[in-house]
Amino acid sequence: MLRDGTYWYPACRSSLRGQNKDWSAPGCDVVEANLDDKASVVEAMRGAYGVFLVTNYWEDMDEKREFTEGRDAVDAAKECGVQHLVYSGLENVTESCGYSVACFDGKGRVEEYLRSCGLEYTIVRLSFYMENLLTMFPPKRQEDGLYHLEIPMEGHPLHVVSVGEIGPMIVCIFEDPREYTGRTLGLSSEHLTLDEMAREMTECLGVKVKDDKITLAAFCQLKFPGVEVFCTMFKFFQSDDFKRDIELSRKLNPELSPFREWLARNKEALLAIMNK
Repeated sequence: MLRDGTYWYPACRSSLRGQNKDWSAPGCDVVEANLDDKASVVEAMRGAYGVFLVTNYWEDMDEKREFTEGRDAVDAAKECGVQHLVYSGLENVTESCGYSVACFDGKGRVEEYLRSCGLEYTIVRLSFYMENLLTMFPPKRQEDGLYHLEIPMEGHPLHVVSVGEIGPMIVCIFEDPREYTGRTLGLSSEHLTLDEMAREMTECLGVKVKDDKITLAAFCQLKFPGVEVFCTMFKFFQSDDFKRDIELSRKLNPELSPFREWLARNKEALLAIMNK
């Protein structure tokens, strides 16, 4: 709990104790809850002014479970008299486009439930995390000696944002409820093609990085857990229906980093992963 009563709700079912964070700062009270246990969520939220709610599809890749957890957390917030709930949502692609993106659709259904329940709310829709380059999508060295970005955007630009810079945007939303209550905000720091990203990586990292130009069809033939979800996600990323507002995002956090600055901060970590 922050000093002003704003509660930051964790996006995990496990305890915070294992995370390498210092939660003992003055004015911060740590409480523990389990998204599968509504009573524990109610107890954690009790007395909070606001909630920042994040649900995590990727923890077990279960869209129905994500919706249930999100719905129950919204109900808990209403039961506790929370005055402002900010939800990290995403589009319901099945409803808007006619094909399923499982990691989006559950959040989209939570959005719809939240809008109908009578709570004061703001919904934020985020973009492709720059940090994904450190985990799921690092450039890979190929036989030509170059590092290839295997992200199937087929020439379309990609909205990106750094996870570490989302917090100030959420704080700004809480601090100005008259401006942001009842709104759905698409957040992004830049809109870059893979060629542009590869060029900046080459200049910053000192190694040659290129867009692999992998097609969506070829990407969908790869074998790894969740590939079918990623396929539909990148299909949506390529579409005109994936909209984000860079100007608004910079209003919420004027210190949003461009991709080049993020690369400079994470150069050593990224090179280490690329050279494993």
